Amino acid sequence: AEGWLGPQGRGRQFNQGWVLLGAQTAGFLGFDNDLVPVGRNEGGFKRIRVTVRDRAITLDQVRVVYANGQDDVIPINRQKVEAGQTYGPIDLKGGTRAIKEIRAKYRSRFLDRQAVGKGAAIVEVWGQH
Repeated sequence: AEGWLGPQGRGRQFNQGWVLLGAQTAGFLGFDNDLVPVGRNEGGFKRIRVTVRDRAITLDQVRVVYANGQDDVIPINRQKVEAGQTYGPIDLKGGTRAIKEIRAKYRSRFLDRQAVGKGAAIVEVWGQH
């Protein structure tokens, strides 16, 4: 709804102010280069985080593309993120900014004894105002 995520919007009262920007499934072979388009974000975001569900991943890189076309590359360098865990928060350069898209590079970890089922990991990208 209009205003829900705005500076005074009710959406900021939930999840400690974190908003789900998008989610993707992480493949097993090679590193996926997934694109998470971010809808119009009133007031922008000052930080992001990556949360993993069902199976661990190897996270390699996160690229934040801002509404003005500038971008930031956050090199993670193949760090393991366990299922149910979060990487971040990552503070965005320049303070609160409107985000156009997030590009993330990762893969599901094939050998994960704590995995839920046999499927791939679900990777969620969250933003905070």
